Amino acid sequence: MTSYFREIIDGLWSLFVGLGITFKEFFSPTVTVQYPFQKLEMPARFRGHIQLKSNDEGQPSCIVCMMCQRACPSGCISLSGKKLEGEKKKVLSSYVLDFTRCSLCGSCVESCNFDAIEFSREYTLASGLIACNADRLVRALAGLILCFVGVAGIYYFLNSPFIAMMQMLIYVGAVAVTISFAIMLAAPEQSKKTGPAGFLAGPPGLLTAAILFAGLALLATHTPWVISQKIGAGSVEAIGEHLLTSHALVFELISLILFVAIIGALVIARRGRSN
Repeated sequence: MTSYFREIIDGLWSLFVGLGITFKEFFSPTVTVQYPFQKLEMPARFRGHIQLKSNDEGQPSCIVCMMCQRACPSGCISLSGKKLEGEKKKVLSSYVLDFTRCSLCGSCVESCNFDAIEFSREYTLASGLIACNADRLVRALAGLILCFVGVAGIYYFLNSPFIAMMQMLIYVGAVAVTISFAIMLAAPEQSKKTGPAGFLAGPPGLLTAAILFAGLALLATHTPWVISQKIGAGSVEAIGEHLLTSHALVFELISLILFVAIIGALVIARRGRSN
C-alpha cells in the first residue's frame, strides 16, 4: 500500500515539475528569426543535402576516384569522368545522387580523401528535391510533407502563427493524408492504355511552362511585397476582416469552386453505379 501511494506522489511530482518547466518557457521572451530574409546559423555537425565542393577555378574538386560511390551503403551515388588530353587526373563529367535513397549517413564525405564532397548548410531544399525527383509516389509524398512543414515554418517566422497552424492542419493533416489514401487505394497497374499525348506535350509544353515561369518571375520581382512587423497581421481577426471586406469576391469564388468540385465528385462517383 505504501509503494502504491509513493508511485502516485512521484507521478504527481513529475507532472508538476514538467508543468513548471512549461510555464517557465511559456512566459520567457521568444527569439525568432525573420525567415527567409534571415537564416539560422546551422551547427558544424548539421547534415543537409550532399553537394560537391569547387576549387578556385569554379570546377568540381572531384577527381573521380569512385571512393564515395563504393562507400555509399545505399548505392545512391553514381559518377563518371573522362581524362582530357594533357591532364593527369580525370575530369568529372557526371555526378548523380538519388536524394530519395540517401540516408545522410556521411560515409561518402568521410571516404573522400580530397575534400571534394560535403554536407550543405541549406535546410529548405532537400525536401523539394525529394518531392520532385522521387521515383516512387510514397517517397515523393514524404518530401511533399516536409515541404508543407517548411512552409509552415516560414509563416511562423513571418509573424503569422495562425496561418502556420492552418498550414499544418490542412495541408499536412488533411491534404497529405488524402494523397496517401489515394496512393494506397490506387491500382498497382493501369488496366487502360493511356491515350496519345496532348497538345502541351513536348516543345509546346516547354514553351508554355517557360512563359508561365517568366510571368511569375516578373510578378515576383516587381511586386512591392510588404513584410509584416507585428504579430497581429496573421491573427484570426485580421484574416476574417480581409476575407469579408477587401477579399470578399475571391472568398466567394473559392466557395463556388469548391461547390463545383463537390458536384463533379458526385457525378464521377455515380457514373460507375448501375441503375
